[in-house]
Amino acid sequence: MTDTTHSLSTKTTYHILALLLVGSFILRVAFSIASDPAEILDSGGDDPFYFQVGQYLVTGYDYSEIVIPVPPLYLLVTGTPQLFLPAHTAVFAIQVFQALALTMACYFVFGIALCIAQDRRVALLAAGTMATSLAFITESTSLQTEPLYIALVLGGMWLYITGFLVTENSTSRRWLSLVLAGVLLGLGTLTRPVLLLFPVGLAIHLAMLREWKAIPTLLLAYALMTLTWTAYTSLYYEWTVIGSNQFIPAVWRGAVETDINPFLSDQALGDETYSEQASRVIQADLTGYLSLRIRETAGAILQPHGTLVWGDETSIRTLLVTWFNDGFSLEATQALLTANGFVPKLLIYIWHYVGLLGGIVGMWLTRDKWRFTLPLIGYIAYTVLLHFVSLFEPRYFFPTMPFFWVFATVTIVTMDALMRAKNGNNKVAPVQDS
Repeated sequence: MTDTTHSLSTKTTYHILALLLVGSFILRVAFSIASDPAEILDSGGDDPFYFQVGQYLVTGYDYSEIVIPVPPLYLLVTGTPQLFLPAHTAVFAIQVFQALALTMACYFVFGIALCIAQDRRVALLAAGTMATSLAFITESTSLQTEPLYIALVLGGMWLYITGFLVTENSTSRRWLSLVLAGVLLGLGTLTRPVLLLFPVGLAIHLAMLREWKAIPTLLLAYALMTLTWTAYTSLYYEWTVIGSNQFIPAVWRGAVETDINPFLSDQALGDETYSEQASRVIQADLTGYLSLRIRETAGAILQPHGTLVWGDETSIRTLLVTWFNDGFSLEATQALLTANGFVPKLLIYIWHYVGLLGGIVGMWLTRDKWRFTLPLIGYIAYTVLLHFVSLFEPRYFFPTMPFFWVFATVTIVTMDALMRAKNGNNKVAPVQDS
């Protein structure tokens, strides 16, 4: 496939991309340096859990009678540095690794956008929004699965779309890309089991393209990687798991009226199992259950992830409502702008909603390129549908945002070109179908 854009040379494009990637890495490392490891380890959330369980796993703790509730890959990431470094230094080493992973994610977004739009402006803008997004910058400082998971999913999709689906590539490159895509997606499942069934969707996509031989190749590569953890637990522990055993508990947490801390789940369950109580709650009030799921799904999609890093004392919505009710007075405006974390939160909101709305428009603009765009749209739909029946939080929707921004940058560049054309400047054409 040939790039139809002549406003940027290939050399200039990759020079800009290199600067974006270096800047992306530096920004993330700088935020990591500014973060407090002690605060992270004492947060009481998932961060210290992953750090502690990671240490247990790599030091040979006997889990024969305790089922590890999460897949192993991120635990290896958090545990391995602790074999050689003190705790606080190990936290920084993990953060640097995550900074590198999210920098690679920027590169994958560039490649996917270039393949779909055939426009270097779109590709650079997509990579740039990823590189400079406050939500993605601060994400590298947390000890949670998102940075690694996002990088692996994007890497797998990059190989699948730009490597296998591009028929102009050599046969060997296409098939190697397909196998490696299966491997990376398998590693993604070993990071977050939510991805477990997604390759089935890619198999359907391959069937639509009549790539019959590719289906078993992709699924076999994916299964062999994913089942390594299953084989390990079966051989060395007294339990067997595929990905994780937490799906039914997540469905239960999505069925109860209020989210329950996993550590208090036994107390909330009483004598019932997760499936028994979830089934009872749903059957007792199906309308209420569906209403709860719709509200939680809407909240997870509409509430941007990453705002709590900048303080949780007052939400940006509360600040704006107060400003409106005070009649946009000078005092109210000053209070708004000086509120703790208002500006970075506002930037995160803008980034989120421009990506969300622009992405939906971009999906329509690129509808003729469904061969390449359908896997991205499918991943978004898969994520939403899976979490509709289980627990859904903004951070679970967050990994879809790079795909939204691939489409959103198509919208932005197209709108810019149309405005230029309206003003009599036809030098820069809108994104063309190829």
